[in-house]
Amino acid sequence: MDKLLEFLNLLEVPLYNLDKKLSHLSEEDVKKLIYNYYMSDISVAELTELYSIDIYPGGLFQLFPAIEDKEHECPYCRCPLYFKWPSKTSISYQDACCLSCGHTDHEYCRCDGCMKMRSHLEKERKSKEKDVIISYYKIDDYGPFHRVDDLTARDVVYLLMFYRCCVDETNLGSLQRLMEIPLTPGGTLDLVVIEHLLKNKFIAPSPEADIRAFIFDENMKPSGYVREFMSYSVLLGEGIASVDRYIRDIEEMFYQQSYPASWYDELCDLSYMLALHECLEYFDHCARKYGFKAPLGEKTRGMFKTLLKTFSVSEIFPFIWSAASSAAAFYKRVDIHISKSQAANSMVGNCQRRAEKTLSEGWQRKKYKRDRECPRSAFSEILHDFCLKIGESAFDMVLADSLLE
Repeated sequence: MDKLLEFLNLLEVPLYNLDKKLSHLSEEDVKKLIYNYYMSDISVAELTELYSIDIYPGGLFQLFPAIEDKEHECPYCRCPLYFKWPSKTSISYQDACCLSCGHTDHEYCRCDGCMKMRSHLEKERKSKEKDVIISYYKIDDYGPFHRVDDLTARDVVYLLMFYRCCVDETNLGSLQRLMEIPLTPGGTLDLVVIEHLLKNKFIAPSPEADIRAFIFDENMKPSGYVREFMSYSVLLGEGIASVDRYIRDIEEMFYQQSYPASWYDELCDLSYMLALHECLEYFDHCARKYGFKAPLGEKTRGMFKTLLKTFSVSEIFPFIWSAASSAAAFYKRVDIHISKSQAANSMVGNCQRRAEKTLSEGWQRKKYKRDRECPRSAFSEILHDFCLKIGESAFDMVLADSLLE
């Protein structure tokens, strides 16, 4: 006698709990039906006809009476758990389930009881994590506040950028709270700004930040955080009013043109840095328009640093646009076969050759306006409008000459 037949002989079929479509069958008939379904060569369609069962063949196994699990009960309603019969073609294990509340005995159960339990455990976990974060990231641990007189020009510009663009009325700042314009060209320097302010303790990770921004190790201790999603406390005074006064003191120095003379050279260096990244942003933008991945390494940066000694950003943009167009034509040539990477790399040389040809042949210099997809950044507005007072004309200036006048 095979194991299924032996099991069925011992099985007590609860006729009172039978599906109504099987109610006309005796206990023995139900056992034979189950046995024939799994072990005989009789088709399911023939079985439904033989036992006068009104159901489509694929749903027959779902009518079989569930088997009680006598060793376990539902943890929520204390009712017995039952095993449901699988399809004859199924090889998956059937977990015990509660016929009353729908609980299934496995870790991914989505019954109301399990969903509430997971929600409760998740709240407990987040509460514990929050307690650890509050104790770990104590604002008191960051020492005395900076004096305005001790700041560098870079400190000032980065502080103004972050405070104006990213900080709310609760004195919390985040890169997720940007204005309608980018903080830096294409966001390429956003983390540079954050790292500088963190390193010099102008800002600190806030315990009030979204819990998802923090990274925990296996011992539930903070091991880091995702800088792009972190919220930061501004460490310039007690509360937003003090911080605002600190910022107003900085701004007053520029309104009165009374900032330290040493700041001017730093501001000029920042202007070069900004110009370089505006060129890199547009270089990347033009490459992507043709489906290329722009090479933005040291060779490209070195080329733009050289060009910025002789050309303004607006004069470099036509070189970039032409270089991208030539690279696209180069890629489409039928007489040679090159990869997109090779085509993109040709942009660097094309750009430099056009600039050198303009100088050697004395060609008239073209100037492009900003592309709508590469808008002016807060970095540019604060540095050129507020600090240096040269405005958007910086975009058209050869910085090596203009800033020294």
